Amino acid sequence: MQYIKMSLQHLDFELDYLYKIGFRPLNLKKIKNYISKYKLTPKVPIITVTGTNGKGSTVETINNLLISNGFSVGKFTSPHLIAINERIQVNNQVIDDNSLSNLLRIKRTQLELDAQNYFSVLFLVALSYWQSFKLDYVILEVGIGGKYDVLNLLDADVLVISSIGLDHEARLGGSRSIIGWQKAGLMRAKQSVVLAEPNAPKSITDCAISVGANVYKIQHDFWSQYANSFWNWHSRQQSFYGLPYPNLFIENVSSAIAVCERLNVPLQASKVRSVLKTLSLHGRQEVVHNDPEILLDVSHNAHALQHLLQSIPQKPTILIFSALTRKSVEPMIQVLRQYVEQWIICESKNPHSYSADSLTQIIKQQLSSATQNPPPIYTKSVPSQAVKFGLSLCPKQYRLLICGCFALVAEVKLLIPRLILN
Repeated sequence: MQYIKMSLQHLDFELDYLYKIGFRPLNLKKIKNYISKYKLTPKVPIITVTGTNGKGSTVETINNLLISNGFSVGKFTSPHLIAINERIQVNNQVIDDNSLSNLLRIKRTQLELDAQNYFSVLFLVALSYWQSFKLDYVILEVGIGGKYDVLNLLDADVLVISSIGLDHEARLGGSRSIIGWQKAGLMRAKQSVVLAEPNAPKSITDCAISVGANVYKIQHDFWSQYANSFWNWHSRQQSFYGLPYPNLFIENVSSAIAVCERLNVPLQASKVRSVLKTLSLHGRQEVVHNDPEILLDVSHNAHALQHLLQSIPQKPTILIFSALTRKSVEPMIQVLRQYVEQWIICESKNPHSYSADSLTQIIKQQLSSATQNPPPIYTKSVPSQAVKFGLSLCPKQYRLLICGCFALVAEVKLLIPRLILN
């Protein structure tokens, strides 16, 4: 017990350090030299997933399809929902606290300061951790951007670009074209590039032509055919019929199947069906209670919210909402106002969260200018109060939607069992 206690104390120290260094600029050349010096480049095929929305769903589907076919898979994702260990996995098992603590300490002491930030250190921890396993594939989820991301130090065998929307504009640019160009910066000559968006910005395909990458585009090189209770997947090489609808967006699942095809993984229809029957991801279209329906979703930009609200069954909706100050909240408000009857605003634990009062003022101003009869807007200081109040307002036939940022969804997900039981 004493050993476990000390191990947790060491992990807390390392995580505190990681939070303090934050997302500062990096000397990518030094990180590249570090990867080379310690021979950290995986000796197996690498699948890198970038884009604005849908990255996590795509990664999760690829991961489970490969594992179902008997392959050993390392997975690096960002951000996490509940615990930081979620970011580094092997065959759906997260890195243990002791390994995480030890590897964080090693990176802190070995890396020069300008080669350290929150994301780069965790990425290097993942590469080191995977050396203890005999892997067949590695899947990497880009944090922000692509061209200047630390993950671009590794050459992917297959690159996936999910849907492109406006997010992180201060860092990536203010148009889909510029953001698409940033994501396309991960391309390599002769690389297979799977595009998960039929109307992807032209800047992406222009970049593919420029570098000599091979593009496989949804609704062109592979496509989905929908029926009432099932869907079919087709490419120019093969088809899968009678697939169950997963609890994730089909375009991301469809693109994941295309990735396996590009890797020449011999997928069997029965195994694809089996994976899709149970495929889900925490915080993505996650219904945690019925009557009333409580729906958690980490959508945190206007593009993602629009896609979510157009895709789920329509019903009267009460919203619990929080957002980060670095996000463009006005476009999100304009999307949400078309679907939401009552608003409950709160503050998440993320240090960059809007205060409940300041976010409420922004929303009131936006809604007052958009309609003569704005809906009720309530302010609660913390998510627990917001959920209790939301449940008191919510008839059984309504939906209580919680969205806006990862931190809010994570906190509510942990709260729900206790609040429902009480």
